[in-house]
Amino acid sequence: MGELNFSELLFLTRCGEMKARDVLYMYFYEFVHMMTKKYHYIHDGLENEDIAQEAMLCFDHVLYAYREDMNTKLSTYIGLCTVRCIQSEIRKNRRTRGTYDIEVSLDSQIAYDDDRKFEEVVADQRVLYMPDSAYKIHEMMQAIKRYEEYRMNKLEQKVFQLIKDGYRKDEISQILCLDKRAVYNVVYRLLVKLREATENKK
Repeated sequence: MGELNFSELLFLTRCGEMKARDVLYMYFYEFVHMMTKKYHYIHDGLENEDIAQEAMLCFDHVLYAYREDMNTKLSTYIGLCTVRCIQSEIRKNRRTRGTYDIEVSLDSQIAYDDDRKFEEVVADQRVLYMPDSAYKIHEMMQAIKRYEEYRMNKLEQKVFQLIKDGYRKDEISQILCLDKRAVYNVVYRLLVKLREATENKK
């Protein structure tokens, strides 16, 4: 799917929209499985699915720890978190088995007969392409973009951007000097209208 428009998906997810969360979950799930296959040579007896399940525990942390003002793409952040989870699970497994502990550096060579570096593997963001899902996501993003451009007032635009940047509602109330209840009302109003926009696609 390439680099999806994650901003609106993150906004909807952080507001409790489960459909948006499911889209991000599936992207993360496919990426995790892709990475576990690329790390098969150092699994040290672990099954791909076992490592994938451990890595998926990072999902909620990734969604709520990521901030757009870090100037890092979400897919890159997902990649780094996935690598760390895989490395942690491998180290834990080796300690359990009584073998030596290792750390894998992102600038180290993958294998003796493969001169690529780990960072090059992480940078490969290709996942399973699903045309139907991609089209639905594109339509939803276009509807949200149209709503954002033409129907949001200035306050809604400010709140929307701050939530996309990763700020919590209490932080937004401090930044905009607004009562928390006012911020919650704006967010709720936005969520309802964005849902209508994605359903109607007008």
